[in-house]
Amino acid sequence: MWTSADTPEGDFQQEAEHFYKGLGLPVCFHISNASPKGLDAVYCLDDHFIQLEEFSTERHQGYTNIFERMPPCKTFFTMYDQGSLAAVGTASVIDGYGGLSNIVVAKEHRGKGAGTQVIRTLTEWAIGNGAKHMYLQVLKENMAAVSLYEKNGFSPISEQHYRINR
Repeated sequence: MWTSADTPEGDFQQEAEHFYKGLGLPVCFHISNASPKGLDAVYCLDDHFIQLEEFSTERHQGYTNIFERMPPCKTFFTMYDQGSLAAVGTASVIDGYGGLSNIVVAKEHRGKGAGTQVIRTLTEWAIGNGAKHMYLQVLKENMAAVSLYEKNGFSPISEQHYRINR
């Protein structure tokens, strides 16, 4: 599959996989200087996210689906420290609202400013892409993340929960 123009709308990856499967061939994406910037990062982010969260690789496809279905105005950020994976995060912008998500810092890099750098980088990107307001979602039990976000100017505005009837 040639990727020398803007990223197509819809689930182009699934369409490409279906096409190649019909031919009995592995999917091949041709990445060039004309490809959308950060395309490789998109395909590596779910691997890096799974690795840093220490999730089972069985979750890989689920997160691939989540990342692919993010709004068109999005970016993926991976931070390295001397060649070592330090942190990842994503941001998207919809109607003037910039959302931060999937921010994870490697254990050995926590408390050293990596999380703040990810937040600042993604926030700058979001503002540059039309965000007037920023938001994120975090589990209140994740005290390290709550502390990081509060240090970076975020504060709770609401709480939510899910109720599943079985």
